[in-house]
Amino acid sequence: MNELVKSIQLQEPGDALIDLYEINLGSSTLFLHTGLSTDLIDIQFRDYSNPSIVNTYTAVPIEVSGIEANSDGASNRPALTIANVLSTFRDILYSEGIETNDDLVGKTVTRRQTLLKYLY
Repeated sequence: MNELVKSIQLQEPGDALIDLYEINLGSSTLFLHTGLSTDLIDIQFRDYSNPSIVNTYTAVPIEVSGIEANSDGASNRPALTIANVLSTFRDILYSEGIETNDDLVGKTVTRRQTLLKYLY
């Protein structure tokens, strides 16, 4: 059993499971999270491949649907919906040189789940 599963089973009250999203744009990576409770503050989490690097995740309302783990049949096609609250997401994309939704087609999205206590 991996360490995250063990931690979830032993978690303290109020220690929430957090979804972190990384969108690889080729030349750079966007780091986003769904927000903690009602405030949209940025959070930090250590890089998966190099723990000495700390990434800052911008809070943007995100909804993911259609994620399944099947060993048979056709692959599922999850849908990612990102709300553009206060133009935050659009501003992030423009700063990376992405001007239309079509520029995001084919980009890799990675979802990481961790506990609140493991944030930097």
